[in-house]
Amino acid sequence: MRTLFKDTKIGRIPDDWKLVKFEDIGVTYGGLTNKNKGDFGKGKPYIPFLNIMNNTKIDLDYFDYVNVQEGEKQNRAKKGDLFFNTSSETPEEVGMCSVLCDDVPELYLNSFCFGFRIEDQNSLLPLFVSYFFRSGVGRKVIFPLAQGMTRYNLSKRYFLQLEIPKPKTEEQRKIAEILSTVDETIKKTDTIIQKTQQLKKGLMQKLFTEGIGHTKFKETKIGQIPEEWEVVRLAKVSEIRFSNVDKKSYPGEIRVHLCNYLDVYNNEYIDEKIDFMEATATTAEIEKFSLNKGDVIITKDSETADDIAVPSIVIEELNNVLCGYHLALLQPNAEKVDSIFLSKLLSSTPINNQFVRLAQGLTRFGLNVSSIQNAIIPLPSLDEQHQIAQILSEVDLKTEREQAFKEELEQLKKGLMQVLLTGKVRVKV
Repeated sequence: MRTLFKDTKIGRIPDDWKLVKFEDIGVTYGGLTNKNKGDFGKGKPYIPFLNIMNNTKIDLDYFDYVNVQEGEKQNRAKKGDLFFNTSSETPEEVGMCSVLCDDVPELYLNSFCFGFRIEDQNSLLPLFVSYFFRSGVGRKVIFPLAQGMTRYNLSKRYFLQLEIPKPKTEEQRKIAEILSTVDETIKKTDTIIQKTQQLKKGLMQKLFTEGIGHTKFKETKIGQIPEEWEVVRLAKVSEIRFSNVDKKSYPGEIRVHLCNYLDVYNNEYIDEKIDFMEATATTAEIEKFSLNKGDVIITKDSETADDIAVPSIVIEELNNVLCGYHLALLQPNAEKVDSIFLSKLLSSTPINNQFVRLAQGLTRFGLNVSSIQNAIIPLPSLDEQHQIAQILSEVDLKTEREQAFKEELEQLKKGLMQVLLTGKVRVKV
């Protein structure tokens, strides 16, 4: 049967869907009041701001705590309540919605959000409403209510005038079930990614201190390592260069792509998938700082010492890409060190801590060429390096596959929300 549509304030919706106004279907209530810093950290659970921002359904494992006295007048959250943030630095993030789908005996709400309680939850399902406000059409409905210049706020008075679509209850339920199924799969994939990352962390700790198949060990300045391993200066196995190519473009220079600080900080592997920025460089700079497969790059400057020496490795040949400013380019000697092994080793806790200690500064931290050259690293045989690199690369590959699957699911969910919550695709009830 062909669906007939009608034009409404919120766009085209199926002819058999209704529009309902918030002030006609429920009431709002505020979050915690009259609390000071000393009241927080223990006591009764309350829903923090980010739990609402990040989740369609309230995460029961993510509560903060507040001291609430017996008989104190505070609004309690109940199963089926909807929560909206009232303020954000961007208008796009104002009025993000989350719903409490479970019974929690005594639960409160943070003071930066407000709650909305639907009077007849058998007629309008709270979970359907939460999905609606996280969809593209829902964001368009609430976006015009964001008021402000540098910070944006949501007025409850205008919020109550909003109208949202109301399909028949069974259709609402079916839509919510479909989207929940995708969400559950995303959540399970997240768990797999987290466990794989924990596995990698444990493997790195074991492989870089015990190696593969060793029974005798020795103590060194960088901790326990197998007896057969060497301890060498980083300069012995890699040439080290500091790039001076910045983000600007200068007349007369050659146009290039630039691998900048965040490209390295956010990516363990550097490849053509990264959207490199454009800049210019001289012929000498191109010769000196062009990236090649197997190069290792580390961050040499940072506002915090903990972000010093974050490594990344170039895993494929790049087209006209240079190492940018605030980075150190390490070009490993392939006869002495496996580049993937070196990249993984530099991210291990003992070696990274060494760079943190070497970083100089008060408000900004940095490494000089000498400190990087003289940093010491453990060095197994080249064959064992290859084996360790292979093990860790396989774990990374699993993480990458799961991450790609998660991204596909998120795109699927986005598409489903767009068609299901507008009635462009109808579900069978």
